[in-house]
Amino acid sequence: MRKGVLFKKIVLLGTVSLILILLALYGTGAAADVYGASAKIRIKNISKETVLKKGEKKKIKYRVKGAKKKYGKLLFRTSNKKIATVSKKGKIKAKKKGKVTITAYFRNRKRIKKSVRITVGKKVSEIKLTKIDNSRIFEPNESSKISAKVYPSDAGNKRLKWVSSNNAIAKVDSKGRVSFLDTGNVTISVISKQDNRKYRTVSFVVGSRIKTLKVKGETDMLIGTKERLTTEITPLKATKQTFTWKSSNSKILKVNSKGEVKAVGLGVATITASTVDGSKRKEKVKMEVVNLKKSLVKFIAHRGLHDSQKENTKGAFIEAGKAGFWGVECDVWETAERDASGSEPKEERDIVISHDRTFDRVFDAGSDIVYDMTKSEIQSKVPEACFIDEYLTVCRQYGMVPIIEIKYDFIDNEGMSDEGIKLLVDKVNAHGLLKTARFISFDLNSIKRTKAYITKSTGSSADIYTSYILSRDSLKRIQKTENVDFIKAVRDAKNNGITSVSINRNHVTDEIVNEVKQNAFNLDLWTYNKSLKSKIFNDVKAYRPDTITTDEVCWDE
Repeated sequence: MRKGVLFKKIVLLGTVSLILILLALYGTGAAADVYGASAKIRIKNISKETVLKKGEKKKIKYRVKGAKKKYGKLLFRTSNKKIATVSKKGKIKAKKKGKVTITAYFRNRKRIKKSVRITVGKKVSEIKLTKIDNSRIFEPNESSKISAKVYPSDAGNKRLKWVSSNNAIAKVDSKGRVSFLDTGNVTISVISKQDNRKYRTVSFVVGSRIKTLKVKGETDMLIGTKERLTTEITPLKATKQTFTWKSSNSKILKVNSKGEVKAVGLGVATITASTVDGSKRKEKVKMEVVNLKKSLVKFIAHRGLHDSQKENTKGAFIEAGKAGFWGVECDVWETAERDASGSEPKEERDIVISHDRTFDRVFDAGSDIVYDMTKSEIQSKVPEACFIDEYLTVCRQYGMVPIIEIKYDFIDNEGMSDEGIKLLVDKVNAHGLLKTARFISFDLNSIKRTKAYITKSTGSSADIYTSYILSRDSLKRIQKTENVDFIKAVRDAKNNGITSVSINRNHVTDEIVNEVKQNAFNLDLWTYNKSLKSKIFNDVKAYRPDTITTDEVCWDE
């Protein structure tokens, strides 16, 4: 027993002595060389994630660092030749499903080696995402889980790697759970560890979701018209400000992805707007589709109804009455007087109806000025010309309100004389229509003189409806400027006791209407036609005028 212990001590002492001698002679390198500790083998193109399919061949690529010639050649061996073989030069051939270890080593230094365990089996062909929730907006401190399925189901390496494009915005763990950290856009990539190939990407937006939603729009629409609904949200800077739109009845209302609604049938339907940012906010608006009803507003026939008749003629006024207009508008001038001369008797002035200062455009009757002609001259040249008594008779017959525009010649700056105004008022009064009729003009002075005569002759003009007609062109002449001031014109009318202002439909604005309403005025709008039915409907809702003047029958019922 003592001899055995002594022998072991002698061997140990000899080994230590040898090492010390080598260190003294060659330094630490000699010891390293004994064990090959300074030499390294790196295999470049296969790893534990590598999968080779049956029959596949693959040449190992490697790199050796710190090797010496005396180590001999680098050789390769397999742990199981039934699963995969490897040649001396490192060419692997996959033979059978399973796992196998391939080892690279030096012939003379077998302790210097590198082993890699690979798989022989089916390769990943596809990765499908089975659970994604990226349609919504995520907010910081929230999370989402991405689930994936690898195909084929028996693939040799089904391990996945998840990578975030920006770890400051979102991080992802090894199981596909994404944690959102800050606002911005981020992409999560799904990578197969088998070949480090990127199969799928999922994009997320991190921001702020909508907290409140309101839908604004008209609650009634004219059939055949379109309207775009608008939304109000909080916060104002919500990240995704788009919505889905749905109609409860597409036979009444159709709505597109922009919230544009089309009224296609009469009735009531509901439009619903829904957020798409994950906030699950919804807002509904009930809307009714209606016809343009005659009862919507007081309709005035502009110069009569002249679809089949010439404007401002008795026939046009009769057609307006038959159609059911509330009022009918005409344009009046005074005719010239003529003293008796020879066999020609004296001819009194009268009130004739014509929009233009001549009869040329409507009747092709030459360029004589209307107010320079006597009644008989007009009747001779223009047999269809209508005079005030005929017009008032038609108004009484059909129960229409006379809307009488007192003309002003802006070319010659000629308005109706005091005698002409007196005659006009007396004739209207004689027909019993003075308190029914409405006197209107582009010339404020003509209306003032009309009111003054009515007050003088009847004692009061308080019940008489008068209207100052306003358009951009007329105010340019009156105010002598291109930058016309409608507000000033409205106030001028108010200061002169005028009942209303009648404004061109193209020139009316919220500012003008507000001024009109503040001054307790009535508002009249002109002139519309069938193609502007939706504008009639919308203008009536927006401005609440007393009357609408049209060239055609525009209502549906």
